[in-house]
Amino acid sequence: MCAENPLRSLWRKEWGPEIEAKFLERGIAFSDDSVWNTFYVRNKAEEGAILGVSRVDGEGRVHYGYVKVFGTHDDWVAARERYAPFHKGDRYAFALPGSDSIYFHFPADRRVRALHHVTNPRRLKHYLHSHVPGFDANSRRVRAGKTVLDLLRYKPERRAVLRARIALRDERSGAKEIVSHVVRVHADRSGLNASRVLPTLAKAVSFRLPDTLHYDADSRIAIHSWVEGKPVLDDWAAGGRVDLALAAGRALREVHEASVPDTLPVRRSHDTDQRARRVVRDLESFLPGIGKDVAALLEGESRRPAEQCLVHGDFYYAQIVCRGESDIGVVDWDECRFGYAVEDVANFLAHLNYLELESRIPGGFARILEREFLEGYGTPPDGLARETALQLVLLAMRPIRSLATRWEGRSRAILRRAAHVLDDGRGIQA
Repeated sequence: MCAENPLRSLWRKEWGPEIEAKFLERGIAFSDDSVWNTFYVRNKAEEGAILGVSRVDGEGRVHYGYVKVFGTHDDWVAARERYAPFHKGDRYAFALPGSDSIYFHFPADRRVRALHHVTNPRRLKHYLHSHVPGFDANSRRVRAGKTVLDLLRYKPERRAVLRARIALRDERSGAKEIVSHVVRVHADRSGLNASRVLPTLAKAVSFRLPDTLHYDADSRIAIHSWVEGKPVLDDWAAGGRVDLALAAGRALREVHEASVPDTLPVRRSHDTDQRARRVVRDLESFLPGIGKDVAALLEGESRRPAEQCLVHGDFYYAQIVCRGESDIGVVDWDECRFGYAVEDVANFLAHLNYLELESRIPGGFARILEREFLEGYGTPPDGLARETALQLVLLAMRPIRSLATRWEGRSRAILRRAAHVLDDGRGIQA
């Protein structure tokens, strides 16, 4: 029987009831049939832990927040003096009992500090009119009451991604329209890379990319156009449209052959090895002794060619959308940089393995998609099996981060697949 995740236990016994009481103090009551949903977990010995949670209230609104458990008592004391209690508009934070922890209610975030500027239609309207060309209040006025914001992804203290369906009115003609954009807010300067690369890359590739409308280095807010299309996984889940894997391979080859500004960060050749070792150390806090089981995966260092190229940095199925036949778009360029082609190729293959292990695509379909993808890409980079195995090690934290049911068995299954891939010498294990 799988052991209960220690963070889930703390939530169930202490944090959840305390947070519910604080919500009631603010006049917010949760729906009787709603439960707390854990959407993100991060646990690092030196930084402490983060538990992202959400719940639907009695009026159907989803509330997001996260618990930050600090690595040291001194860090918690310093943060408590600054943040707890804290209340400003719809942002608030308060200390929790039972540990050195603080709850932050979205859009309050210790690291993603500009988040509150874009999570409310009226504040987004003000930001667009004040900072973004093309949204001049005297010509294209934002209609806040008709603007809709959807939170697509949120990694507390790292980044948030929203889809904004912005209602506009032409002040001269009176014409109304709705435009869709992606609003990204970062804790670091990740968005800067995409703003530098995308305008040049769009001229060099045949697939669709988001347009960069705005990036502000101070607030770390980035705004891009929405790339229309449905996720390729919609078809792959039913065992269809293998041609989309072929198109994905061709698209990635175009990225790796593109000439772009040389002002991007450079990824060191051993970055994936180091990241995998850090993940195994983090896994140890949930799965004691796991380091010994995967020691062979982490031996030595990956060999890299002398030449680097532009890499997407997180190329896998969720970043690819399709419209019509093989008209694909590639999104989420936050991690783009100069690196090694094998990293992108291996990440794509590792995620195909993951889909198969999670039974999200038919059994054996991952090998078919791999074949089509590599046919589209061309000659596979050297060291693909080892890199794919390392990328699978990185994915082993995913069941834990979402506190998925049977998380222990699912993480171990991913690590076993990584070992098989390394032994087999192929990207997909039959």
